[in-house]
Amino acid sequence: MYSDWLGNPVTAASDATLAGIDDFLQGYLGYEVKAGNIFAAAHADADCAIANAYAAICNMYMETQDAPALARRYMERAEAAAPNATRRADRGEDGVRLG
Repeated sequence: MYSDWLGNPVTAASDATLAGIDDFLQGYLGYEVKAGNIFAAAHADADCAIANAYAAICNMYMETQDAPALARRYMERAEAAAPNATRRADRGEDGVRLG
């Protein structure tokens, strides 16, 4: 199991997925465009719940009419990966659903 930039456990399949997750966290917290790298990570690792939940969150931040539809496919993938996810990933999915 990997750990993200903040030291949280992550069930990622590759170093590339972890890099996308770290870019999202650093970019989101630092208001940097590299947060968008989460989309490539989510596409490459459909079984990583947190990467897909973060991609859904990015879509919802667009605040456009099609944002929920764009986020939906990532949420479906995150939910499918939930049985193998960490508790934090589950909370990320819950946050998108409530948002």
